[in-house]
Formats: sequence, structure tokens, C-alpha cells
Amino acid sequence: MTWTKPVTSGGSPITQYVVTVGGVVVTVGVAASDPAGTAYARNVQGASITNGAVTAFSISARNSAPNSLATWNEADGTGIPAGPPLAVGSVSASASVTTGTTATASWSSAFAANGAAITDYFGLITSGAQPVCSVTGVDAGSGSVVPPAGFTRYGPDTSSATFGGLAPNTTYTVWIFAWNHQGCTGIASNQVVPRAIPPVVTSASAGAPVPNGAGHWDATLASAAPSGNADFQYRIVVNGVPGEVRSAGLGDVLSDPSAYGHPDVGFQLKACDIWQEIPFPGLCSDWSRTFALPEPIDNGQLGSLVAARSGGLGGTWSWGSIPTGSYPAMDVTCDNGATWTPLVANASCDASGILRMSPLKVRITANGGQTYVREYDPADYPG
Repeated sequence: MTWTKPVTSGGSPITQYVVTVGGVVVTVGVAASDPAGTAYARNVQGASITNGAVTAFSISARNSAPNSLATWNEADGTGIPAGPPLAVGSVSASASVTTGTTATASWSSAFAANGAAITDYFGLITSGAQPVCSVTGVDAGSGSVVPPAGFTRYGPDTSSATFGGLAPNTTYTVWIFAWNHQGCTGIASNQVVPRAIPPVVTSASAGAPVPNGAGHWDATLASAAPSGNADFQYRIVVNGVPGEVRSAGLGDVLSDPSAYGHPDVGFQLKACDIWQEIPFPGLCSDWSRTFALPEPIDNGQLGSLVAARSGGLGGTWSWGSIPTGSYPAMDVTCDNGATWTPLVANASCDASGILRMSPLKVRITANGGQTYVREYDPADYPG
């Protein structure tokens, strides 16, 4: 409530006012020497006063005359009480998962005016301490606000905003403050963490093929840069055609069954950052160019393989189908490597050995003269 001292025509000076608002009575003492026109203000609160609802009020000036002998003049009317904005909802925020530098917040229906229209919103995003919005002068009827440091001002019809300049992988909170000249009320959003898509892999290398199951040799992922969190998606490229997408980390094998026996092979990578809040495989870059890959080796099982003993002096190995693939050479030995002959399908060889015949060995030569040998034990193929 605000009012000014009236001009008096005589009698003793005014020393107090009786202010009644919605049935709540408050006595305000004043200096008798105050001149006419002096402004006064008083906040009146009570359970019978409802902010935003039309409410009756009266102001009665009093002096030292006894109540029983005086008739007090008063001014009355109606008004709408008001208070600081009410926090009745929430501020919802989400962060970028592309650039990692922005976040967006929405505060539709987050505040109620509480009797006085909201005229401004102040928004900011912080990774530090809770910001402060300060208000002065409300009790005197001339409220003013000092918004929080680093704020952006938004109009009363605004209900969303985007904040930029953020650092990827940093936790932030958006704060929205509502100001209605009665108070400044703030609501914090849910915490958000902006994420950035990793850059495209620009260089990568594969190590020499290593054993990877019976008769298989596959290259390993030796290096990749930039590597992000060192998780990758890869695909083997055969004759220029990309294959199935698989996952690997540094040091893991790069394997695709469709690539065995093809000398024209390569591999492509996506760098992926894995985050708990983002479904697998996380945030991944675009595909890289194709990098060189040593030829995968499939020294597959010989078909219809039999080790037939001939008494105690050795025996005969025989087989049907042989591994497929375009390898520079495939050879076989039945005498522990003393002699090697080209491997052909539907063939046999004599195995030496006293009491125990020699194992059968199949050797594939590829990748610049490297050899990959698979050995068969006669005890596993009795005939």
C-alpha cells in the first residue's frame, strides 16, 4: 500500500494511519512534523489476502484526539494485491550432441505472476555457483532489480532460449529468473552435458595378421588418429565394396568372413565417443577414407581329410576340397617340412614316420612372402 500525507486544515497533526486490507488491520506510525505530500508505503500480508484477486482496502489518518470524541476520515477502494512470481513448474534443458557448444532451455508455465504481471525473464547458464537476483525498494512501492551476472534479458512472452559458447563434456545448469516488480524468482533446470561428435579419422594403420581362430589370421587395428575415446566402428572394404559394420578398439582384430582370400582389401573407421546417456555406439564421426589392410588369411579345413596308416612305417594322407582364395601360393607337406608341393584338391601324399605318421601341414603364402601354416594331427583323422 502507498499513499501521501494530505493537507490538513487544522487540529493536531497526523501521527499514525490505520491501514486495512482484506480485513487485515495494520497501524503505521509517522512523524507529526511530516509535511503534506510525504509518501508512505507498507506491505500488508495476511491469510485473508489473496494475490491477484480484487481486494478492498481503506486508509484512515489519526491524530492524538481520543477515539471516543473523533470521527476519522478515511480513503477506501479496491486493488489487486501482488507478490513475487511463483515457481509453479520447471525449466527443462537439453544440450547439443553434435557441436557440443550449445544448450536449449524451455520454461513455459514455469512461473505464475502472483498478482503482478511478469515483465522480464533473466536467463543464464552456468557450470559454477548458484546465481543471485537481487531486489530493492519493493517495500517502498518502487521495486528495482539487479539481475544475476552474465544474464540475458528476455521479454514476458518468451519461453525458450538457446545458450552458446559452451565447452563439450562440461556439466551445466540453466537458470531462469522471473521479475514482476514485486520480486525476482529463480528456477534451476536439470543438469545437461553438451557432447561433440568426434572428428573424422584421418590416419590409421593395421598390424600384421595374427591367429584368430582355427585356420584364420586377421590384421589388428594398430593406430588411428584422432582417436577420441579409442572406440571405433569399422568395415572391411573388398574390391571397393564396404562390408558389415563391426566394433573394435586399438589392438583388436579387424575381421570379416567375406574378406578372406581377397588381396584387394582395405578398411574404414568411424571414431566413436561412448557416453552413458547416449545409446550404443555413442557419438560417431563420418566414415574415414579407406586405409591399407593386409590380406586376411583363411587356411580352411581340408575336405574329406583322412590319415590312413600303413603298418608301423607311416601312412597316407588324402583329402578332397582345399581352401579358396587368391593367394600367391598354397603348399602342403607330409614329411614335417622336408619337402613342400603345391596344394591341389582331391589329392594325397605319403607320410613318413616310425610308429607314428607325420602330421599334414598346409602353408599359405601372402602379404609379401609371409607364411601361415595350419597343422593336422593324424590321430584326429583316422582312416
